[in-house]
Amino acid sequence: MLVEIFRSKRGVMGNVEWAVRSSHLGDTLQQGTMGTNNMREGVLNARGVEVVTHELPIREFHRLVKGWVYAGSQWEEIDLFLFPLE
Repeated sequence: MLVEIFRSKRGVMGNVEWAVRSSHLGDTLQQGTMGTNNMREGVLNARGVEVVTHELPIREFHRLVKGWVYAGSQWEEIDLFLFPLE
């Protein structure tokens, strides 16, 4: 399984936006925006999940996440969003 973390470059006001997408063998399982980067990469690595981070220009980030649902801000919310059956 692969979890991709997307972050926008800093905007004029210094804000960074975050999103996450999980996939398995090329098929997207879940994708959503996050309030902040509360990903616990150590926990994901212990589960055998590969984690990759991408930084995108703001406009490209917004094009990518258009229509994505909100995954949450706290790690527990994001964990339930990415792994709903566990």
